[in-house]
Amino acid sequence: MTDEFARVSRWVGPQNPPASVMPGFADASLSLARNDYFGAQLYGFRVWPEMFAFNLLIYLNPNLPSAPTARYPNPVFNAAHLIDAGPADQQRLFTLGVHYADGRTASNAPQPAQATPARELELVNAGGGGAGNYVDYAWRVRPLPPPGPVTFWCRWPYYTPDEFSIQVDATRITAVAEQAMPLWPV
Repeated sequence: MTDEFARVSRWVGPQNPPASVMPGFADASLSLARNDYFGAQLYGFRVWPEMFAFNLLIYLNPNLPSAPTARYPNPVFNAAHLIDAGPADQQRLFTLGVHYADGRTASNAPQPAQATPARELELVNAGGGGAGNYVDYAWRVRPLPPPGPVTFWCRWPYYTPDEFSIQVDATRITAVAEQAMPLWPV
């Protein structure tokens, strides 16, 4: 293994699910937000022994005259795209976060440069897309939560200053890790 490969593997590796383990699947769908402007749903929970992933589905009310574009909600999930943006553009950031019972928190909100060392909790956008008035994106969270409540929260200042949240017991996530199935030795 070259030094360059090792460097890239360490950088990419922690964000990706294990390559040789099929995740357990949770039969869960959580309504995260709903108002006159948009609705947000978490679904498709996939759980490995050390992390979990889920999808975030956002629908924008197509009857809004003030939609940012004619038919597409166009939320921005990557805060890095807004580093040099003005306050109006920063309002387009759809902020998603997760909070564990032990106090660890992660979100896609912009972080100051000095806050970039390895985080104890990671929330990573794993891609997605959309059409018309919806978007559907995958997210990964590492590590699994400790016992107690797990809070998912979001806000989208372009539409409302309100913050929305939902709590679930960590066992709804961690119990599914037992269903993960090793496919072959690494």
